[in-house]
Amino acid sequence: MNILMIGNGFDLYHGLKTKYSDFLNFVEQINGSTSDHIFTDEEIELFRKNDSDNKRVEFLRHLYQENIWYKYLRDRYKINKKSMVNWIDFEREIEHVVIFLEKYFNYQNRVNDDDIDAIKPFDFYKKQYPHVEHSDIFRMCEDKNYLVVNDPLKRELDDFIKGLSIYFQYYIEAISLKDMQENTFVRSLLSNNVHVLSFNYTHLFDKAYQSFEVQDICFIHGEAKDDGKNMVLGIEEYLDDDEKNSQLMFVSYKKFFQRIVKGTSNAYMGWLKKCKDDKEMYMEKNLNYQNELIVFGHSLDPTDGDIIKKLIDNEFIDTTIYYLNEADLESKVMNLIKVIGEDHLIEKTSSGQIEFNKISEK
Repeated sequence: MNILMIGNGFDLYHGLKTKYSDFLNFVEQINGSTSDHIFTDEEIELFRKNDSDNKRVEFLRHLYQENIWYKYLRDRYKINKKSMVNWIDFEREIEHVVIFLEKYFNYQNRVNDDDIDAIKPFDFYKKQYPHVEHSDIFRMCEDKNYLVVNDPLKRELDDFIKGLSIYFQYYIEAISLKDMQENTFVRSLLSNNVHVLSFNYTHLFDKAYQSFEVQDICFIHGEAKDDGKNMVLGIEEYLDDDEKNSQLMFVSYKKFFQRIVKGTSNAYMGWLKKCKDDKEMYMEKNLNYQNELIVFGHSLDPTDGDIIKKLIDNEFIDTTIYYLNEADLESKVMNLIKVIGEDHLIEKTSSGQIEFNKISEK
């Protein structure tokens, strides 16, 4: 079996503006509040033109003016830019807030000044309850009623994801992907009957690579459609084994929970079983057979570690991981150490079951 696992780097390699910072900049530009015009006037005008009843523009305006997650993430991005870091990881920023709340409501003695400082810009409670003078979460949570805090957080995150879906569905899909062509280098890596495991929201592969016979596509984080109802934007498990099955106050922010509740595809589990069955069948007949996994454009970040581990730390699958440059290679190796462990990584790279290849210039 041939499996292609793609992350956001795959979309970026094809020239799509799918970084989280691109979404923030798009909303700012729609609202006329940025000098960083990374989108052309023609693109913005076409987006507006396609929004005949103006509902999508109005929703993004509401997001810009009112949404507590948008405001928080925008502020964190501005802080990053002052430090010459021109990107933001939504999942990590959300994780900072959720872990703080978890510590506060379940283990107040674990909260420290660094936790509080990390989320001071997040003034959701002040918006919901204007009479509260203090905007930092530590003071807002004094009543210890986590539902008072968590319910508006969840509603606003759903709205934020809807806004993200509007961007992906009506800008990326409708405008940027319209005339997308396949990339020669990517094409050279693939074979027919490929199974695609996509961590992206876009339909880039099935639109640009129609010449391939695709066996199946699994959108593990959902797709850009239906107002983002099945789009996953969450965090990894951060509790230990004793706590994760009992401390469920903030489980709705975790990726595994969202995948279950939102009903995203888990077809890859069936692929894993077939890889095992096929390998064992050929081994019984003393025939050589390889299940191959190609990883392109995925950071291998531990936020997706539960899925990555099942694929890469798998005795029945050989893996080739593509990287952009030396810094990207080092980052991927470090992430793999976190996901499968140092010993397993050394063993698999030594045996050739995991290989790293550099991506060719476009």
